[in-house]
Order: sequence, then C-alpha cells, then structure tokens
Amino acid sequence: IALAAGAALESWIGLSGIFWATALLSLVGIAVLHLWVPTPTRLVNHRDIEPSKQQFLNVFRNPDIMRMVFSIMILHCLLTISFFALPIALFKEAGLPTDQHALAYLPVLILAFISMVPFIIIAEKYRKMKPVFIGAIATLVIAQIGWSFLTDSIAGMLFCLWLFFTAFNILEASLPSLMSKLSPLANKGTAMGVYSSAQFIGAFIGGISGGFVFTQFGLSGVFITGAVLTTIWLIFILPMRAPKHLSTRIIHISNINTENVTNIAQQINDIAGVVETIIVLEEHVAYVKYAPDETDVSVLDTFVVE
Repeated sequence: IALAAGAALESWIGLSGIFWATALLSLVGIAVLHLWVPTPTRLVNHRDIEPSKQQFLNVFRNPDIMRMVFSIMILHCLLTISFFALPIALFKEAGLPTDQHALAYLPVLILAFISMVPFIIIAEKYRKMKPVFIGAIATLVIAQIGWSFLTDSIAGMLFCLWLFFTAFNILEASLPSLMSKLSPLANKGTAMGVYSSAQFIGAFIGGISGGFVFTQFGLSGVFITGAVLTTIWLIFILPMRAPKHLSTRIIHISNINTENVTNIAQQINDIAGVVETIIVLEEHVAYVKYAPDETDVSVLDTFVVE
C-alpha cells in the first residue's frame, strides 16, 4: 500500500509533502495508541518473548539464527536499493510518467500477493520450507538481473517487479516463522530483538549503498549490485538445515516450586513430541516447544503435576 500510495502522493503533494504526510500519520498513530488502545490491568513479561542481555552471545553464536538475521538484513537492504533505482529507471529509461507509477505498482503488488499464497502453503503444509525459501532468493537474483537489462521496457520492468515482490512476500512471511522454529526457547526474545534491528539496519545500508552505486555506476550498476548481493545471500543460506515443524505453548502450573520443578520439567519432556521445555518459577508457567504432528495437544492443555 505504501509503495503505491507514495507514488500517487508524490505527483499530488510533492516529495516534501510525503514527509509531512509521514509526520502527520505518526501523530495519528500516537493518538490511536493513546485514545483507543486499552491499558492492560495486569502486566506480565513472558520470558520467551522478553529480550535478555545475557543471551546475546548465545544468539550470535547460533549459525541458524544468524542466517535468518543476515537474511532479513539483506532482504530489506535489497528492497531499499531496488526502489532507489526502479522509479528512476521507469521514468528516465522506460518513459513512464511519475504520476502513473502508482497505477503500475498496484496491480503488480496485488498479483504478487496472490502468487505468494501457493508457495506459503507448500512451505508450511507440505514441509518444503527450505526449497521454497531458496527458490525465492534465486528469484530475486533473476529479477535484479532482468532489471539491469530491461530498463527501457515498461513490460519487462513490471514483469521483473512481479517476480521481485512474489519472492519478497514469500521471504517476508517465511522469515519470522523460521526464526520461531530455529530459536531456542530461552533465546527467542533476544533473537527476535536482533532480527528486528537487522531489518532496519538493512534498509539503512540499502539507502546509502544505493545512492553511492548509482552515482558511480548508474542504474544498471545498482541492479547488478543487488544481484551480486543476493547471490552471496543464496550461497550463505544453502547450508541451512531444513527446519523442523515446531510450535510453542505456554502451560500454567499453579503448584510448582523449587522442590518439584525438575520433576515437572521431566514429566513434560516425556510427553510424545515435546522437544524443549523451560519452566519459570516466578511466573508459574512452562514454555513448551513441540512437534504438532507428534504431540497430543490436549495432553499439554490438561497437564497435571503427578
């Protein structure tokens, strides 16, 4: 929505107007948060989603997590690089007036969203996450190479844009799921914090590098840089182990104490399909990671301390 709306607004209120609109929307967001979002009566910090400073080293040493962190950083770097050059290419090379960019973007984005759905179903339902993930990265390479050679063709540029956003949507939807599956329960909050930071760092790097490469090597240089960057990403991600299909559940246990905590953890771990359990005495809860295909969820929901 932002890409299409931004292109439309630029022809109406200009570039400075877009920044003013951004500031206005920020104020609207503050008002919505203050006036309509209810204040919780009880605040509970769930340890599996709370970043922990002590866990940063564990996160940075985990190759699976760092592949996901690197992936989201490169993905958003690539997005910023591409949309630094794409509007210029469409206007100066392909001859598409700027006031028509929104009309070009919107149908392509809708089609890309529809095209994404079957691949997400294949990845999640049929446990083909790794091949779908790698295929999406390879598609980004193709899109970048296509842009570098088709800058004077509106149809060619928009076709590559469809490829780009189909792959981008697949990766954007898959990465949080992969982070959840690959992160140990004790490190999940810290891992997600690093992941979110990498996302915005990538966008920042993309903006700077896109401008620099454009001034040195022109439009084709920007797209070739994107293709090289994505190829490095593809090589980096190939050793990734296929993730297990896992879910997380919180079990509330009222009668837990220092004397029976070890026994309770063992009882939960003995349930078929459970792969990891962390018990937090202060919260009287157990965080359980399990394989849905192998676990009777009703056993977890009705767990009773023996």
